[in-house]
Amino acid sequence: MIKIYKYNDLSASEIFARENSGVDVSGIVADIIRNIKLNKDAALNEYTKKFDGAYLENLEVTKEEIDEAFSNVSDEFIRILNEAAENIRNFHK
Repeated sequence: MIKIYKYNDLSASEIFARENSGVDVSGIVADIIRNIKLNKDAALNEYTKKFDGAYLENLEVTKEEIDEAFSNVSDEFIRILNEAAENIRNFHK
């Protein structure tokens, strides 16, 4: 579950803190993107197994799975996700 932070409960340093490991992963990320563009779902399945330890028979989420997910979270959580999505869209405009 995603932890929800309340803005007034955090200091500015906590809000704007970013971890910086100093490791350049751009080459690794470029390889992953290239592999996915070339091999599509097969590459996604490979990474799901490698990073998540899971094998998915289908990458498509069914309506039933979506309905079940919605039933397991509060209306407030959905409202917060929608607000965050809108903020992200506005930022990128």
